[in-house]
Amino acid sequence: MDDIPKTPIKSSFGEENPDKDISRNTSTNGNQDGLSATGANPGIPEMSAKSQAYHRHHLQSGGCFSGMPMEAYVEKGAKLARRPVGGDVEGYRGEDGCIVRFNKKTGEWVKAFENGVVSYMKPSRGRKYYLDCMTDDGGETYDEC
Repeated sequence: MDDIPKTPIKSSFGEENPDKDISRNTSTNGNQDGLSATGANPGIPEMSAKSQAYHRHHLQSGGCFSGMPMEAYVEKGAKLARRPVGGDVEGYRGEDGCIVRFNKKTGEWVKAFENGVVSYMKPSRGRKYYLDCMTDDGGETYDEC
């Protein structure tokens, strides 16, 4: 699979995401990318160094996680991505194999693939942002058999 050229996708802001490569979408258990739409996803790794640099603005003054150390930011994002849906946490799996979790209580939103968290933030539009992303991603709230 390493000989397949990388095909990066663009973020919702039109910027290329440094970690997502859509040529990696494979399934071993019937789920695209092997991630659960609603269950726990304990194997999702933390955000890569490239993604950390890409999202550093969330930690700077005025950002949604202003003053938080990068280590805590990375850990919190991965923790939310790994959580199952239930209680305050909503989630789905997109057509491209991503999983998204949104915490209604805290307003935190995370997007991840099998190779790690690619985005973690508190969108100003809150749940509306989550629902818009679900539509854009072709999100499914159930796991295929």
